[in-house]
Amino acid sequence: MKLRTSVVGVLAAGALVLAGCTGSADDVVVVTEVVTEEVAAGASSDAPADAASAPLSGTRYRLVEDVERFSEGTETYLFSSPDGEIECQIVEQSVSSGPSPEFGGGCVNGGLESPRGSTVMFATQSPEEFSWELDPGSYPGHFYGGGPALEVGEVILMSPLLCFVPDEDSLGCLMPRDLRGFLVEGAETRVIDASDYSEIFGGEILVPFIRLEFDNGGSVICYEGTSDVTYTCGDAWDLDFPNMEGSTVQSNAVFFDVSGAQPVVKGHNASNVGLAGENAQSTPPGTYHHYGFTIEHDGERATFTTPQGGTFWVGVDGFGVD
Repeated sequence: MKLRTSVVGVLAAGALVLAGCTGSADDVVVVTEVVTEEVAAGASSDAPADAASAPLSGTRYRLVEDVERFSEGTETYLFSSPDGEIECQIVEQSVSSGPSPEFGGGCVNGGLESPRGSTVMFATQSPEEFSWELDPGSYPGHFYGGGPALEVGEVILMSPLLCFVPDEDSLGCLMPRDLRGFLVEGAETRVIDASDYSEIFGGEILVPFIRLEFDNGGSVICYEGTSDVTYTCGDAWDLDFPNMEGSTVQSNAVFFDVSGAQPVVKGHNASNVGLAGENAQSTPPGTYHHYGFTIEHDGERATFTTPQGGTFWVGVDGFGVD
C-alpha cells in the first residue's frame, strides 16, 4: 500500500510515547514525534512489481514473502523474536497516496507481562527520515502483542521500513535508504547505522533495489529483473553515461543481458526507476552479495560477477562489460 500522512507529535517526560486506542487491530492509532523533511516525489516506475518477493541470495538472511501472517490483512504488524522475549508492534499511518507508507511503532524487550526491559519507539515520516527514542523501563502505551515469532535470518520489508532477526534473542529494524535503525540484543538496545552494517549483515544486501554511491557524489540504482535475464541500473546521477543513440540527451540507465556466460549490454536510455528506488538500500564502497551476484565496489566502479562467472560494471566513467 502506498499511502502517506503526517505524524502527530507528543512528548511526555522527555521520551517519545507510543500510544494506541483500544479496539481491534485495524483501529490502532500511533502517536509519536518526528521532524518533518521535504522529500521530492518519485517518477513513475517501470520496475518489476514483484521484485520484492524474490528470494535473497546468501545463507543467512531471507526475505519473508508472506507478510500476511504478521498483519492478518490489517495495517498493524505484530511479531516477536524467536525466543518470544522481544515483541514488536508496527502500525502503518496513512490516509492519502504518496511514494511510500509511514510507520509508527515500538519493540518491548522482556515480554509484555514481565518487568520492563529496554523499549524502543520509532516512526518513519519519509524514506529519508527515521526517528526513534530508546527508553529503558517505560511502557509504550497500548500494545496488542502476541504476534507470530520470526525465525532467525528472516527479514520483513514494510517499505520503507525493514525488520530483521540476527539471532534467537535479537531483533532490529532499519531504513534501507541510509541503514539507520536499532537493534535489540537480549537486555540491550542500541542505535545502528551504516558503520554497523558489515558486523550485522556481512556483505548481504537485504532488499531488491540497491543505490550504489560513488566517491564523486554520483549514484545509480540497480536491480535484477523478474525474468532473471536482465540486470538494470537506472536513475544514474553524475556518472559519465553516453548520450542516447541519435540524440543529444544523456542516458541515465543501462540494461545488461545476464542470461549467458558473459553479460552483454542490451541498451541504454533515459529511464527512471521510480517510486521503488526511493527505498533502495544504500550501498557505499565494499563487497556485497545481491541475488546471486557478487559486487566489488571501490568507490569509482562497481563490478558485478554473475552466478555464471561473467562480469559487468557501472561507475563514474560509465558502464561496460569485461
